[in-house]
Amino acid sequence: MPRRRKSAEEHKKNGTYRPSLHDLPMISEEVINPQPYMPLPRWSLNFFYGVCQDMAKAQKLAPEDLVLITNMAMTAGIINDTYQLIKDEGYYTTGSTGQKIKHPAYEILKSALQEFNKMADKMGMGPVNRLRMAINQKSIKKEDSKPKINLD
Repeated sequence: MPRRRKSAEEHKKNGTYRPSLHDLPMISEEVINPQPYMPLPRWSLNFFYGVCQDMAKAQKLAPEDLVLITNMAMTAGIINDTYQLIKDEGYYTTGSTGQKIKHPAYEILKSALQEFNKMADKMGMGPVNRLRMAINQKSIKKEDSKPKINLD
């Protein structure tokens, strides 16, 4: 088990305080070892840990995000299971009068996809958000590449 990180105040009291090290934000246990707030099936759990790992690498994971990521993982599992059901049973089924109708699971799939897209937008994973980030990154790179002329 890793040691608990001392706060800046503890280092100041002990005389071991260094601003470059100890003024960094404290990382909570929820971010270091994220856990979903409810039990998830295997496929959803893999999705949960994959998203958490990607967000942790980008240093964008906050404890408040874990509830939304858990809901996204549950919805992704519903999408996966529903798609597999439609794939296994066929795209069409026979209605009560013998006519061919779309599989009833299509409605579940449709609503789950809509819900997932809403949650992805909240997490900044939508296409518009990715485009904004790309534009911001390009403008930052352009500003950095401009020569800095000092007229003094």
